[in-house]
Amino acid sequence: MPRAGAGGSANTDMQAEPVNFEDETVVLREKELIKAPKPKGLGVSVPLDEVAPCPQNLRGDELYERPEDRQRLVTQLRENGLIHALVVLDMAVYLDMYPEDAHHFNSSQKYVIVAGHCRFDCAPDAGLELIRVDVQNQYVDKLTEVFLGENIGRNALTVFQEAEGYSRLHREKKWSHRQIAENAGVAKSSVTKKIAILSLAKIPEAKEAVLQKRPGPETAYHILKEVGDPNLVVATYDLMQAERLTIPVAARKVLLSGSSRTGAVGPEAEDAQTAGGGGSSRTGEDSGPEGKADNRTGSSEAGDGGSNDTLPNPRRPAGPGVEEPNLELEAKKLRAEAAEARAAACQDLVTTFVSAEPDAAALRTAATTLSLVSKKALELAHSWMAGAEAPNASAMNPGPYRDHVLVSASPTLVAQFAYAAALAEDECRTADSRRKIDFRVSSYLQHLVDGAGYEPSELERPHLKSLSSSS
Repeated sequence: MPRAGAGGSANTDMQAEPVNFEDETVVLREKELIKAPKPKGLGVSVPLDEVAPCPQNLRGDELYERPEDRQRLVTQLRENGLIHALVVLDMAVYLDMYPEDAHHFNSSQKYVIVAGHCRFDCAPDAGLELIRVDVQNQYVDKLTEVFLGENIGRNALTVFQEAEGYSRLHREKKWSHRQIAENAGVAKSSVTKKIAILSLAKIPEAKEAVLQKRPGPETAYHILKEVGDPNLVVATYDLMQAERLTIPVAARKVLLSGSSRTGAVGPEAEDAQTAGGGGSSRTGEDSGPEGKADNRTGSSEAGDGGSNDTLPNPRRPAGPGVEEPNLELEAKKLRAEAAEARAAACQDLVTTFVSAEPDAAALRTAATTLSLVSKKALELAHSWMAGAEAPNASAMNPGPYRDHVLVSASPTLVAQFAYAAALAEDECRTADSRRKIDFRVSSYLQHLVDGAGYEPSELERPHLKSLSSSS
């Protein structure tokens, strides 16, 4: 196959090219992606008042990232004039596809902009009375793809504008997240997560925080999956930063504080496996020193697709005039309460851990446990070691502390930390709301009951009884 020259593809005409593989001929074809539309010619000059911005434009009124960007474009237009014509649709063609947008236009407007919103916006201040347009009506049914393709490559969309484009394709064209990702040239998980945090755009405080990367989109997504209420995302992030907490711990504290607001809904994201089971990076920042937020449930894989029935689901109230609760949020609160109780039990077990000095085989097992523990479980185990006032635990981060313990001359400290790590892995598994209670979870709960007097929840008790009867 011929190599591409600098700045382009060798097969720019999209022609099929045969390639021989032994006795079989395979025809390779480039996949045609929606790209920013280009004017086909010089266009025709029309008065500015005959042209209208497109109501479907993802950028809306937020055309510029910084005010100086607009002034720079005004200066360029004033000095050099309009170099490229605007790509537009005939008004009749546009309204045939989007009749609901008719109230945005007046009778003098004949064209709707597809590409060139910023140039059109700056034209009056640059002293232009006429503007050149190139009519390309073939884009009328591909506007969302065009707006995404035109802006993603140059990072001209905010995370919420990009998410709105993905949401439109999913909602109106019934595209899957994978199809959207392939068309936009991004990862499928990016599409899923950005659609999920669209609910934050309706809350000014949360929207502004995400745009300023406090938290960034990735962390905001994981927090939202934990708390279920868009109103609680910023409060959870602030608590994480103030107390250096992981996402699940901070979310649990916020949920149990009673600060939730009624009527909020959680995200509706495709492919729940991209959401994970509720872990996080320690810092909670997308580009912080600890890396991106990690929402995996330890090192285990997802279960059989059922939900964790550790906790009872809240029931709907009956009778007229009774307000229905936010069932998802109530369930999260109940899970948070149970998780808080289990964490307290684990803390007691780690604090009171007593072990004879392990022999060589037991020490090797403990060291291997620490070496293979997942990031989420390591953070949890480290917090319990700090709570138990283990030497140096409070002064070091989880990773360095593990290394310190492994090279220490204290076998009993290795054994204690390995025990905490084993509890943490089981707790991560139990806290995963996608899982059903299995034998491993039941054994873990029974261990908490026997060792720390843990009081199981209503739906945990039958599983513990069946475990006792089977043994």
